[in-house]
Order: sequence, then C-alpha cells, then structure tokens
Amino acid sequence: PFDAESGFGFFVGTDPDPETTVPGNLTTVTGLELRLVGASEITAQGQSGPETFVLETRVSFLNRST
Repeated sequence: PFDAESGFGFFVGTDPDPETTVPGNLTTVTGLELRLVGASEITAQGQSGPETFVLETRVSFLNRST
C-alpha cells in the first residue's frame, strides 16, 4: 500500500522544484516527478512497525517545442 504522500509533481518552465497541482496551461510542463511512499503489509520480526520506503523518479521532456 502507498502512503498519502505518494503522488505526482509537475515541473513548470525552468523551476527546479515540482508543483503538486496540475498547471492550468499544460504546455508549460517541462517534466514530471513520481513519488511513491510505500510500507510493508506486515511488521517484520524484531521491528516496531512496518518497513517503509520512498521511491522518486523524474522525467524531463527534452523534445518539446517552445
């Protein structure tokens, strides 16, 4: 299962920080970020809670026309 912090980010223009909301003008999107925050379904022996992990990947759109 994924945590509520999982989701998409949208890179707009030259800003290096992703926005969490979809931009009104999609032609300004220069890339996407996918953030998955997951947790194990069962607590492993000797652990106090489920193990968690964060997976982030970014995709830049290099072949877009301006």
